[in-house]
Amino acid sequence: MFKKQTLWHPVFVVLGWLAATLWLFKSMGELRSLADILKASNHLDVGWYQKIALHGYTLEPEITDGQSTVFFPLFPLLAAPFVHLLALDPLLSLHIVQKLALVLMAFLAYRWSAAAGLAAKESLVSLLVHPAWVFLLIPYSESVYLCCLFGLLLAWQQKSALAFFVSAFLLGLCRPTGLFLIPAAGLTLGFCVVQAYKKYRMEAVAAAQAHQDQSLNLRQNQNQTQNLNQNQNPSLNAVVAKMFADSALKTNFVLLGSGVAGAFAALGTVALIMHLSVGDWYAFYRYRSLWKEEPSFRYFLSALNLDFGSQTPRILATWAALWGSVLLLRSGRIFEGMLCTVSILLPVYQGKMGDIIRYTLGAAPAWMMLSEQLKEKRSLQLAFVAACAAYGVVLCYRWLARDWVG
Repeated sequence: MFKKQTLWHPVFVVLGWLAATLWLFKSMGELRSLADILKASNHLDVGWYQKIALHGYTLEPEITDGQSTVFFPLFPLLAAPFVHLLALDPLLSLHIVQKLALVLMAFLAYRWSAAAGLAAKESLVSLLVHPAWVFLLIPYSESVYLCCLFGLLLAWQQKSALAFFVSAFLLGLCRPTGLFLIPAAGLTLGFCVVQAYKKYRMEAVAAAQAHQDQSLNLRQNQNQTQNLNQNQNPSLNAVVAKMFADSALKTNFVLLGSGVAGAFAALGTVALIMHLSVGDWYAFYRYRSLWKEEPSFRYFLSALNLDFGSQTPRILATWAALWGSVLLLRSGRIFEGMLCTVSILLPVYQGKMGDIIRYTLGAAPAWMMLSEQLKEKRSLQLAFVAACAAYGVVLCYRWLARDWVG
């Protein structure tokens, strides 16, 4: 059971982190007031989220570097009531939603790491000092996305199909990467089927061998012995029948199926919102091409190339998150490992190296698992945390300087 006295631990941790990072943000930007802080946080995609929260989705033909339709609706949709019902400034409304989501994210991440047998506080701290921690401070959708992600992982642990469906639906409404659940679920189910097949085939072979040995000891005739030798290769139908009777495999099938259904429901909902807003069911996909993102294996190879150039921190972060994904798989957390791996490799294949730091933040369980493994060598863990936090400061400075951050 989750002890009641620990419920406030993640809240205290994240509030302390928020105070420290806000002070750093204010000091680095030489900001004097709340209005200055809000103004400094208004950069890159934040402007698009404000437009969606205020006006909904619109098409602006004169703009050639993007459209509001490339952003998924959950984050600005949550901010819209603050804008329209409470008459708050759109930027302030986004901050309110983002900060509330940050606290909830910390609580859910803490609960997941504790349930997964990780050091809960250290895992939460490792997440909060991720190199992309600036995206947990300014009004981006990362905090909302991670709320949905950890809700999904808790539902997986608790084997709740309804909660898994709802979490998958919200995840798919939040960011396009939420739809990566679909291939991750397919890979996980394939792994579970293969493991179940191996298990029951080995059991059938062992049972046949034991029966044969017993019969040989009783000195049965040659024909019986020959038949038993044939039984060492159990029929496929018998093995499959046992697989379908496996309660754990059926539970995983139902869970993963509900998750895929939730993701497809999110996809349809996004298409419907686009149709009702701009009259185009495929607006998201049609205008995504404005970013000139063309999937290519060349991008995937570039992520594996440790050249000492401007992309080195991004590539190192990618490798670190991938290693964390491998650790999840090795520890038996197959679904978590598959989801993190897909969430990292697919954006790389799509040519999203510019945003890869944010995508490694979306693979938070891998990052937390990596920190867990490093704690056996405390000096190495502290060096890792310090390096991540330092690069996060660099990204914060670049944000304040209005550079591209990612």
